[in-house]
Amino acid sequence: MTVLNDRTQGGSSLSDGALEFMIHRRLLHHGAGASITTNEVGSDGKGLIVRGKHYLFFGPTSQSAQLYRKQSESVLMAPIVSFEKYNTRQEYESKRVTTYSSLTHSLPESVHLLTLENWRPNQVLIRLEHMFETSDNNALSKGVDIKLNDIFNGFKVLDAQEMNLVANDLLSKSQSQQLKWNSHHMYANVSANARDRRAADLTVHLTPQQIRTFVLTVEHNLH
Repeated sequence: MTVLNDRTQGGSSLSDGALEFMIHRRLLHHGAGASITTNEVGSDGKGLIVRGKHYLFFGPTSQSAQLYRKQSESVLMAPIVSFEKYNTRQEYESKRVTTYSSLTHSLPESVHLLTLENWRPNQVLIRLEHMFETSDNNALSKGVDIKLNDIFNGFKVLDAQEMNLVANDLLSKSQSQQLKWNSHHMYANVSANARDRRAADLTVHLTPQQIRTFVLTVEHNLH
């Protein structure tokens, strides 16, 4: 059994077959057999009410990561629902764009397009995230190649520069200035993590749990 919650919570298993979650940060116990309530009040002077969701997945442990990692993205990136008054569906569709994708085709199941935003004139900032860990031990916990010049709709990618995670400096410059710890194993992993970009086809390689940031020079399709 795998439990996915919708916010950070404390959790433990104090006995076999039991899971315990703290869904509120403060509890007040009123003696043996009495109820447990929160002793933190809101602006109305009443005790705070905590509402949340827990998702349960049952199945082989080897399949749990494929379920909860995708579901967690769906929970985090859930659409915001808004309402507007129209007489007919056709009237609404005539005034609003109801379908759009910034991609020409779906990304690999293990890859999440974390960021896509205009950066400067004819430049776009993107972040690509590998959602799985090597220890997940399934077909999706392997490295994957992405061709940057083959996935976006609305513009053509001419060149790409890899940036550090916050996109305020070139990755190559940041790496040359970073601290080098005494753990050879740790630093070797960073260096070997395929910070590569094959210029000929703009292909980048993502390793498990890696996030890579790029500033793309683009040519917008005006037709």
